[in-house]
Amino acid sequence: MSGSEILSEAEREEMLQDSLQECRGKAFLAARLRSQSGSLDDYIESLSRHAGLFPFTPRKTLTDDLRL
Repeated sequence: MSGSEILSEAEREEMLQDSLQECRGKAFLAARLRSQSGSLDDYIESLSRHAGLFPFTPRKTLTDDLRL
């Protein structure tokens, strides 16, 4: 399992219809190109900027297996 939700038949049909529209394809391509144009520094900055929005509580894990 990949953890992805299973799409309903209506959602699949909607995605298929979107894929057939040229303007939607261009919009998705532009979004993908824009998202891939940033550098690693931009990505780390974005993660740092949004890190406070999600609560994080580390969990304590005890183990007897000390091998690396």
